[in-house]
Amino acid sequence: MTAIFTKYLPATGTKGARVKASDGCGRQVTIRWNSAYKANDNHQFALAAFLRRFGFKGNYIGSDLMKAEQKVGQVWVSTNACYSHVDWANMIPGDN
Repeated sequence: MTAIFTKYLPATGTKGARVKASDGCGRQVTIRWNSAYKANDNHQFALAAFLRRFGFKGNYIGSDLMKAEQKVGQVWVSTNACYSHVDWANMIPGDN
């Protein structure tokens, strides 16, 4: 089982806001933040992009990742058939 972490990256002088998904093994994907959607949706879109790029299958459930009582991102783990789930890999808006 692989845990996937998503983290908001604020805008810089040269890049707009982004969200990065990574697994701690060197695999990562960074996508643009879409302000038309809620924060949680953007984290889900980053997860979907990660799953597609690296060929991960299955369903994932996520939760806020906290450090010193502040949200620093989200963590996602694969689920088994006992959990209700959504197939996040097929949820990138405008990606047909």
